[in-house]
Amino acid sequence: MKKLIKKFLMLLLLPLSLVFVTSCGDDDDDDVGSEDDLIGTWTVTGSEFEFTIDGEDLIEWLAEQLGLPASEAEGAAEQVEEELTEGGGFSGSITFNSDGTFTSNFDGDSEGGNWTKNGSALTLTFDSPDEDPITLTIVSLNSSKLVLELSESGEEDIDGDGVDDELSIRVELTLDKQ
Repeated sequence: MKKLIKKFLMLLLLPLSLVFVTSCGDDDDDDVGSEDDLIGTWTVTGSEFEFTIDGEDLIEWLAEQLGLPASEAEGAAEQVEEELTEGGGFSGSITFNSDGTFTSNFDGDSEGGNWTKNGSALTLTFDSPDEDPITLTIVSLNSSKLVLELSESGEEDIDGDGVDDELSIRVELTLDKQ
């Protein structure tokens, strides 16, 4: 059981080792808030996580595929979330400047770069040449609240049956302007 959780965590921690994960969803062409609303410093005030394997909620998948009692499956899923967030959820802030630059400090990691907004797509290009640009989906934006969605998916044989399983993680961050 612990080996399965560790394997699942390793697959999900790699994309999360960046400040954010790459959004794989379709970009919405409708404009969400304005660039002026985005300018300022935003602090994370909440986060929501969704993990699925082959389209099933992680808790249900653990219970069905591994035959775990519901309480053990729930505990294992909570352990995955705690590992991904180092026990406290995402914490930190990001500042968007009017000149198209940003600085961020998430979980003690400071980074900077350039940002662009195109409809609901917010693209961050980091100063570090080791980091690829990422695109986040703006769920909602006004002058005091920002909600971003981050998602990643991939395939890996989690249960050892010789067939790749589809893994997905979705993180929604709520940020308030300081």
